[in-house]
Amino acid sequence: MFLVHAIDLTGAYEILLYLSIMMALGLTLGKIASHFELPDIMGYILAGMLLSGFGFVTHETVLKLEFVSNISLGFITFSFGTLLFWPNMKAHLKQILVVLAVEVVLIFGLTLALFSLFRQPLWFSLIMAAISIPTATAPIIEITKKHKAKGPLTNLICGIAGWDNLVAVFIFLMVLPISIALKNDTTLAFTHFVPFLQKFGIAVLLGITLGLLFGYLQRYVLQRFQKTDRHEPYLVSSLVVIFFGTAASMLLEVPYYITLLIAGFVFTNMLDKKTFEYETDTLDNFMPPFLIVFFVIAGAELNITNLVTYGGLTLLMIAANLTGKYVGGWLGAIAAPKTSEAQDKYLKTSLFTHGGIEIALATMAVIYLDDPRIKAIVLTVVLVYEFFAPLLLSKSLGNANEFMLVHVKEHKNNPIKDTSLRSSDQDVKK
Repeated sequence: MFLVHAIDLTGAYEILLYLSIMMALGLTLGKIASHFELPDIMGYILAGMLLSGFGFVTHETVLKLEFVSNISLGFITFSFGTLLFWPNMKAHLKQILVVLAVEVVLIFGLTLALFSLFRQPLWFSLIMAAISIPTATAPIIEITKKHKAKGPLTNLICGIAGWDNLVAVFIFLMVLPISIALKNDTTLAFTHFVPFLQKFGIAVLLGITLGLLFGYLQRYVLQRFQKTDRHEPYLVSSLVVIFFGTAASMLLEVPYYITLLIAGFVFTNMLDKKTFEYETDTLDNFMPPFLIVFFVIAGAELNITNLVTYGGLTLLMIAANLTGKYVGGWLGAIAAPKTSEAQDKYLKTSLFTHGGIEIALATMAVIYLDDPRIKAIVLTVVLVYEFFAPLLLSKSLGNANEFMLVHVKEHKNNPIKDTSLRSSDQDVKK
């Protein structure tokens, strides 16, 4: 009792109160959205918007919950990294490279051109163009995990989104010193890039180190616990990697989402199929609270009134992004003639998800460039995308017959007869 009175824990209990209400309302609205055949994520986002709209969650509350949001995004990016199995990506490497190249050039170029055409400062146009590139992994995780999506289209989407984020963060870190120099009207030198190159390099090295340590721990220690089917060692070890990776990255001031994406990638490529399934099952069972909290907090940050204030720039950013993603997906199918019909038809409508690393990059840009418009516009873009991007992704994967959970229900007593599904499973590791 003495310690309780000696240490002021009011703030900690207040955060627990907010989190409990956010998770309860998010889960409820997510299930309601699912009932109407909408992605659960739409319900989570709506929960955050309602809590913010009624004044329960304020801007100060969101700031208090920032570490929770960071941990949640860290969990999501680590989990997404575990989906990046190299043999699967190698089979689609030509497509991935084509889509990435087209996306980066078109999105960056069009955003820069449109913002400049509407007389925005060059430094501002450059940073917004860089932030516009990433594909959000959180909605992909939520939808693919919920429906146990498997197949060539799912593999391709994950490969593109994973490396798209890596490339986007690198481009952002290279554009940021240029924007700073232009805004402050100072001479740009190579030394201005060095700190940001170091940030990226440290994040990658830290991710590789954590992934290797976790992989070797699994091989020589954790594997013993699989026979007894006790998930505690895997769960605790995963959380240690995620918490340590997030905390160490933040303390070193490097992008934690890159650290954990790389850690997940390295780790998953050290596993055999059986171990991967065991580890995935462990993470999947623990992921829903992180997903719900992340999206509810993201929803609480969205301000629908910004559609009026920043509507014009929002539309420009969306137009450039949609064009880049659609054309990239279309050309990706052309570049690889051996792709499946599902990839050719649905890839170009599967890459529009927004709302994850973009928000983190916008937050970083505001710190360095001292312009709150950056994050306000990015959040407004995210708000618009949440109305259609998760739904398009869900429909695309569903139409491509890659929702395994649906097939299990529909064919409970009969084997799946769709030959495209059987062939797609051959190149799916997990």
